[in-house]
Amino acid sequence: MIDGKILKGDPIPLFASGQQAKVAFMIGTNAWEASLFVFNQPPIDVLAKAYGEDQRIIDQLYSNIPEKCALSADLMGDMLFRASTKFLADRMNDIAPGYAYYFDYFTKSIKPSYPGVPHAFESVTYLEVTAYSLRQ
Repeated sequence: MIDGKILKGDPIPLFASGQQAKVAFMIGTNAWEASLFVFNQPPIDVLAKAYGEDQRIIDQLYSNIPEKCALSADLMGDMLFRASTKFLADRMNDIAPGYAYYFDYFTKSIKPSYPGVPHAFESVTYLEVTAYSLRQ
């Protein structure tokens, strides 16, 4: 939400110029952020051309992904989530402690269904832990 009260503007330019709040900061990504991009993705060569990237380098960096149809989604997840997470945490460390997490823990309820922990599913774990704690 960018409303002038909660966020004064786009976080990337604010952090780049050192205008972020001077407090400890935590940000992270999940193992399968690509879950947001699985459907309707262009082929990887189209995506690489659109972003001016070298297809050969992408092929090298993502050679461990067996499902080539998922490659565009994985690349988008890395570009939009992991890269910005690293950028923001790194910029924060100049001002206050900055922490980045990578969430890949599967709860029993989601493990069989997904190749990795989908976007926002860390909240499912928080809720399960909270519910368990309240029952104790």
